[in-house]
Amino acid sequence: PQLLGGTPLPPLPVVAHRWSSRLSSSYPWRRPTSNLAGVPVGVTHYNVAQIRNKRFATTPPYYNINDSRTVFRSDQFYGKKVWFIPRSDSSFPWHAWQKANGPHPKWWTAYNGVKHDRFGKIKEAKLGTVMHALEGAFLALVQCLDFRETLATRGIIRCRNLPLTQLKPIVAAWEPLQTQQIVIARTDFFGYKFLSTGSQKQANDVGVFT
Repeated sequence: PQLLGGTPLPPLPVVAHRWSSRLSSSYPWRRPTSNLAGVPVGVTHYNVAQIRNKRFATTPPYYNINDSRTVFRSDQFYGKKVWFIPRSDSSFPWHAWQKANGPHPKWWTAYNGVKHDRFGKIKEAKLGTVMHALEGAFLALVQCLDFRETLATRGIIRCRNLPLTQLKPIVAAWEPLQTQQIVIARTDFFGYKFLSTGSQKQANDVGVFT
């Protein structure tokens, strides 16, 4: 709820990873934007509208985690660092997707196991796994162009030296953002620093989020 304001969202794993369970409602649809610039040639990709239709299909094929690989540019995920601000820790929650046919993130495999066999997979239900899943969800939200304007309006995506009217069009594009300023996304728990023309490195510590 903190990320997108007053409109309730489905559980964060649903928003980020589009699990196979179908929901009767979702966050209001937005105009699909291109999340596919610069994707490798020869890989099948789907636009956001097609993926949404597949997610709510009543007959196979249904949406699953493998379809999520086709929505975002791979480099928008596996090399991106998310900070857990209260502990000054960082991780790469989607690093497992560095290889096109590589395994899913361990936190996803654990979540999926618990979903289908909660007693048999009870040992996978760990706080650390939940935190990595939330980091993955956070990164998916801030990397999705569909949400950028809303996140900026809500103060999640911000820049100290840019008014909101100037910030919105800047964050509506892929990195590096076309600004000399430092642009971040942060909540009470998680932080992400965007790459920009004036700041082309990821955050080295949580100082940039304070």
